[in-house]
Amino acid sequence: MAKTSNATTIAALALTAAGTEVHNSASDATPNATTISAVTPKADIARRIFAEGYAMNPVPARSVFINRYMAEAGLTKNGAATYHQNMKAKAGFVVSKKTTSASA
Repeated sequence: MAKTSNATTIAALALTAAGTEVHNSASDATPNATTISAVTPKADIARRIFAEGYAMNPVPARSVFINRYMAEAGLTKNGAATYHQNMKAKAGFVVSKKTTSASA
């Protein structure tokens, strides 16, 4: 019985470290039982919103993206703006100032 309890604890710790939320179930008859529910990371939600937005024609305004990130992913306004800018850069929509050459 102790092995099951230890295995459950180890699994719960591993899942927590991997970004999965673990809750103890008070309604369960077994004292050490845990209920495991997957939590979708904010970045995954933001990437889905970004992909949906850029699949549309015409592409929505930046403010539409920011508002959706805030509402659906729970990001702050500054966090949503950062996520959006980073995703645009990764997708190749932003030209870095370091890579452009200035004409003299």
